[in-house]
Amino acid sequence: MLNSENTNSSENLNIYCQSKGLLFQFILSEFLTSYSMVNEIENIYSCIESELIKNRLRADIENPLSQTLALIPLLTGTQMEITNEQTFPWTHDKGCLNKLRYYCFLFGQKNIENPDAVKMNICISKAFHSALQLREVILSLQHQISEGKVPNYVSLYQLLDKLIDNMRLASRLILKVLVQYKDNENLLHFLLKNQKDFDAVYETKFVAKVFKKMYPEGLKYAKDLIVEKYVKRGFGHLIGFISKQMAILEASETPKATL
Repeated sequence: MLNSENTNSSENLNIYCQSKGLLFQFILSEFLTSYSMVNEIENIYSCIESELIKNRLRADIENPLSQTLALIPLLTGTQMEITNEQTFPWTHDKGCLNKLRYYCFLFGQKNIENPDAVKMNICISKAFHSALQLREVILSLQHQISEGKVPNYVSLYQLLDKLIDNMRLASRLILKVLVQYKDNENLLHFLLKNQKDFDAVYETKFVAKVFKKMYPEGLKYAKDLIVEKYVKRGFGHLIGFISKQMAILEASETPKATL
């Protein structure tokens, strides 16, 4: 029989999980942070690779290795002391990719019939475990360098490739899932609020393209739908913000005049 503490925790978890749309919004939020950080690691990776090729594996890459090592705990979180107290990702600084992995797991469990949601969970889990292994590999390489040995960088390359590839695949799967929420005004509001970050991550006018894919009827149709839903819920004060963000989307779609 469950004790009262465990029962309360289960009830809280059920309340938290009952909205798929809210759960997916958490996924989008942690994805933005995680993907930006992985992009930073990818840039460092390019520098490492370039220096090693140029100097035939004898380049001084201690600094970029240290930079990568410093970023890993921000993705995976730091090791926590195990206690009897039940913990959740939102109550501790567990790392953005670790949180993303947890949310994707919950989302996949609630959308077991959706192959894209299941694949998304698998990709993020693989990316997380690659990041965990990276820490040990980098520490080993640093030890070899300190002893004057020529390290074997194959494991480093393989793990970095896996981390980057799985995050890219997850980004495409997230897009596939996202367009299924065209009637969820909260997710659409989240996209509008964070369109600069999404555009930066995807290196394109991402939010404008998503809205165009969701609403072939046009942006006015999308705006009217979002406004109508929020007004019905008593959130009329959001109309000004929504109108402003939709105007930015419309401007991004308008071809610039040529001389």
